[in-house]
Amino acid sequence: MKRFIHLTAIVVAALVLHIYGPAEGAEPVTSSVQIPLSRAVFVPLSDGSTDAVALSGMVHVLTHFAPDGPPLQPSLRIHINLDQVSGADGTYWIKRVPQPIIMVRDQGDATIQPFEPYMLLSAARASGALVPSIKYVLLPNPKGPNPGGHPFADNQETLVNTIIGWLQELKL
Repeated sequence: MKRFIHLTAIVVAALVLHIYGPAEGAEPVTSSVQIPLSRAVFVPLSDGSTDAVALSGMVHVLTHFAPDGPPLQPSLRIHINLDQVSGADGTYWIKRVPQPIIMVRDQGDATIQPFEPYMLLSAARASGALVPSIKYVLLPNPKGPNPGGHPFADNQETLVNTIIGWLQELKL
């Protein structure tokens, strides 16, 4: 049986926060819960079929219960937010890119794990991959892992020079 994002399960989790509505005249109640994602889900495609997508991250469910609705029908709003969710399986897609690729990573990047570029390199170089060439460049960052590493905050000039050099190598 295929797994779909279980909206029902998320709604039930949200309703558990409000097993019984507040008494009349009570103040509105807002609650939240975070549910970890760590499995494949099936998403609908435009042709009507489904495809597995591995998701990781957190689902943040925020509920707001206001007892001031119509009698016996208090309002319940549920907001579902995905927080730091990754659904792109790069190893699946990278081998289907029929163009030269450069991967540049700042050594101070605290978002991308150090092993991830090597997984992408392996997939791009695998038998049957369409990638004609791939180059991986790790830019040193004397600050070590830091929040500015992922957007190349400390290495913008080096990043630009690296990409320009690669384009010149390819005579583009």
